[in-house]
Amino acid sequence: MTTNGRADILIVDDQPKTLRLLTTMLEKQGFRVRTAIDGDVALEAVANQLPDLILLDIMMPNMNGYEVCQKLRAAEATQNIPIIFLSAITNTEDIVKAFTAGGNDYVSKPFQAQEVLARVETHLELRKMEQELKHKNMLLEQELMERRAAEIALREALMREKELSRLKSQFLTMVSHEFRTPLTVIQSSAELFATYHHRLNEDERAHQLENIRQSIKTITTLLDNSLLLNYAESNILPYHPVAVDVVRFCKKLVEEINNLNPKRTIHFSHEPARIHVEIDPQLTRYILLNVLNNAIKYSPVTCPIMLEVHRYNGNVQFRVEDQGIGIPANDLVHLFEPFFRAKNVGETAGLGIGLSVAKLAIDLHQGTIQIDSQENRGTTITITLPA
Repeated sequence: MTTNGRADILIVDDQPKTLRLLTTMLEKQGFRVRTAIDGDVALEAVANQLPDLILLDIMMPNMNGYEVCQKLRAAEATQNIPIIFLSAITNTEDIVKAFTAGGNDYVSKPFQAQEVLARVETHLELRKMEQELKHKNMLLEQELMERRAAEIALREALMREKELSRLKSQFLTMVSHEFRTPLTVIQSSAELFATYHHRLNEDERAHQLENIRQSIKTITTLLDNSLLLNYAESNILPYHPVAVDVVRFCKKLVEEINNLNPKRTIHFSHEPARIHVEIDPQLTRYILLNVLNNAIKYSPVTCPIMLEVHRYNGNVQFRVEDQGIGIPANDLVHLFEPFFRAKNVGETAGLGIGLSVAKLAIDLHQGTIQIDSQENRGTTITITLPA
C-alpha cells in the first residue's frame, strides 16, 4: 500500500481507450492508478515504485504480457505482486499459458466493471492477508529465536552454576585436606615442645621450629591463593600498578624464600643492575611465589633453581628454571585450570590452583606466560609483563 493507505495499481495496456476506462473506474473506488502503454514502460514503472497489483494486457507490441509477467516473477522484489491478465483472447490454451507465466487471475475483454473491481479487491485482500501472515510468521520466528537464545543462556547459566558448585565443593574438600596436614604438624611440634622441651637439644628444637615455620608458610600460601581465586571468580581481583625496582623486589623475595627453605637455594641473576617498571607488587609477588614454590616442590633438593629477570623488547621478563620432574606433554594445556594437577605429581601435596592464580594475575597485567617442560628433565617458565 502507498503511504496514504490507498492501493497502488499499475495498468499495462497499449489501448488508450482501455487505459482511460480502467483508470476512471478504479480511481472512483479510491485506488491510486498508474498506466503504461507497453512492457518496457511497465517494467520501468515497477522498478521506480512497486505497485500493489498489476492489470496486464497480453497482446502488446515488442514485449507481450506473458514476457512481462515472466520477468516480474523472476525478480525477488516483484515475484509476489498480484497480476491479473486482461485479454480478448478466450481460448483455453492461452488462458492456461497466462497462469503458467505466473498470472494470478484472468479477465476477458470486453470486461464488466463489477467483475474487474471484484477481482481487484479480492486479490488485494489476499495480498494483504499474505503480507500480514508473513509479518506474523516473522514475529513468531523472532520470538522463537529469542526463546531459544534465552533457553540456551539459561542452560549455560545452570551449567556454570552447577560447575561452580562442583568446584566449590571440590575446593572445600581439598582445602580441608590440605590444611589438616600443616595444622597436624604444628600441633605435634607444639605438643612436643610443651611436653619435652627440657629434653630436646638445640638441633631438635630448631628442627621442630622449622616444621612449624614451614607449616605456617603452607597455610599462608593456601589462604592467599584461595582468596585470590575467589576474588577472580567474583571479578573483583584488585590491580594497583606502581613504580617498582624489580631487581630489588626479586632480591628481597628470593631472600625470603631461601630463609624459609634453608635446604634449598634459589640462584638469582639480573641484567641490567636496575629495572624500573610499573607493576602491581602484590600480584607480582603471588605470581613469582607460586612459580618458585612449584619449582621447589617438584625438584630434588640437589637440583638448582634459577630466577632471572631482564629487559625484553622494552618489557620486563622473569624466567624460572628448574631440573625437576617436569610436566607431561598432554597435561600442559590444562595447567591453568583451577584444581588441575599433572598426573606425575604422585603424593606431593597441593591444590592445583597456584598456576591458575598466577595466570589471572598475569592477565591483569596484560602479560604472557610460556611454559617449556620435558618430563624428568625440568621446566622453564617465562613470564613477560608490559613495562
